[in-house]
Amino acid sequence: MDVSLTNEIAASIHTLVALKYIAGAGLALALWDHIITLRHEVEVVWNWKARRLAQLVYLLHRYGLGIGLIYIAYIQSGLHGDIDLKK
Repeated sequence: MDVSLTNEIAASIHTLVALKYIAGAGLALALWDHIITLRHEVEVVWNWKARRLAQLVYLLHRYGLGIGLIYIAYIQSGLHGDIDLKK
């Protein structure tokens, strides 16, 4: 095996491992943000009386992003198993 190919494979593996940690760190930061701002969210957003559409947009954005980050971290963690495209 060529040395440059071996180095390229090692760099690719290192990048994949780094992506797993980056996805986990992003998820942890987003969850921490949700925790520390929940009190303000309850005070401001949940007590709105007239702006139902704005409430809906805010909540979809805030919690949709969290669900998306959880999904990305799950996929990049390698826990999901292989996808069989032959079915």
